Amino acid sequence: MSRRTDYATYSRFSVTVSMWKKSIASRLSAWARRKVRQVSSRRVDGGIPLARRMLRMVDAAIR
Repeated sequence: MSRRTDYATYSRFSVTVSMWKKSIASRLSAWARRKVRQVSSRRVDGGIPLARRMLRMVDAAIR
């Protein structure tokens, strides 16, 4: 094989992998954006973070 053929083969493969990685990355970033919106909207509305809520439940059970 010539160098040109090798380069073309790897070039095509890397583009395919790159597109797949971009797809996964966009899904993950979209998930993270939704999660941040949910958490931040709860805090703005006066919600209690989960760790503090659990602590209150444990304290109430002990009393």
